[in-house]
Amino acid sequence: VMAPTTVSLSTGGRIAALIELGARFHPDMTWRDNVRFAVAVRGMSRRELGSRIAEIIDFSGIERFLDTPVKRYSSGMLARLGFAVASHLDADILVLDEVLSVGDAGFQQRCHSQIRRMRSTGCTTVYVTHAMWTVPYLCQRALVLSRGKIVFDGDPNEAVSLHMSTQHDAADAGGDQDEIGRAACRERV
Repeated sequence: VMAPTTVSLSTGGRIAALIELGARFHPDMTWRDNVRFAVAVRGMSRRELGSRIAEIIDFSGIERFLDTPVKRYSSGMLARLGFAVASHLDADILVLDEVLSVGDAGFQQRCHSQIRRMRSTGCTTVYVTHAMWTVPYLCQRALVLSRGKIVFDGDPNEAVSLHMSTQHDAADAGGDQDEIGRAACRERV
């Protein structure tokens, strides 16, 4: 995550982010120790963790591996650990960047349901993805970016159509699709 170079950004409240799988997790520590450390760093007290740990364990679905060092985890297991922690922090803002592309379909569906539940409680979600099918399901507002500039801001279905047609046009012209843009959605600003 980098500081903006041409704009300013101010936020209020607790922010939880899932930007890079395994970031902030110590590979030699176990799931249990990493969760304790991660929630402490993000401002959750031991008392709060005590009341939420069963939910976090259940959501992750990897209770058999609580005492295994995370260096032995697959990328899907790291996604489960990271999402379970981030989504149980009672954040005011949740930032997700391409992290739901790993894990099995059942876990991805649980994540989508958890995002919708968090949104219903007033949590702002910033969701960056190339998985266009998820945007209308998870977002009420979407942005399409091209080379760092907003080219669309509005209805998620329209954003997906624009993004897909831009990708199709770029492929036909032999352009670099990674430079064409990403769709990002925000539930509210």
